[in-house]
Amino acid sequence: MREIIRLRHYAKSTEKSYLQWTRRFLSYRKRAGLTGELAASDVRAFLTRLAMVEKVSASTQNQAFSALLLLFREVLRKDLEEMAQTVRAKRGRRLPTVLSVREVQALLEALEPEYKLMVKLLYGSGLRLMELLRLRVKEVDFEAALTTV
Repeated sequence: MREIIRLRHYAKSTEKSYLQWTRRFLSYRKRAGLTGELAASDVRAFLTRLAMVEKVSASTQNQAFSALLLLFREVLRKDLEEMAQTVRAKRGRRLPTVLSVREVQALLEALEPEYKLMVKLLYGSGLRLMELLRLRVKEVDFEAALTTV
């Protein structure tokens, strides 16, 4: 499996993670007393256990699924046709936390004067922190209210 991952130029962290999920899956089969050939039903049972018993996040469950899919398709050369029908975990939708106008004003008023301009630029322009830190004076046009990044 490691060889296939490296041939595909996956990141080292992905390789480590996929190998860990493969070990966990094989360990699960051993603990569950499952013997014989690896099957899609084993994968389905493992993923269900992750979600229901271990209560892992959707992204964690999907990562385990991807690792086991690679194991079956590329290493074992088994097609997991049944796995296409497996319900994949979906991430819950989260609404962003947005401050009210009054809260933003209170926050800006509480700032020390030397930081106020930087925070206003971050808040008002959507700059990332490193973009702000690398910003030069010539890139800010106060008259036209423009910032060039």
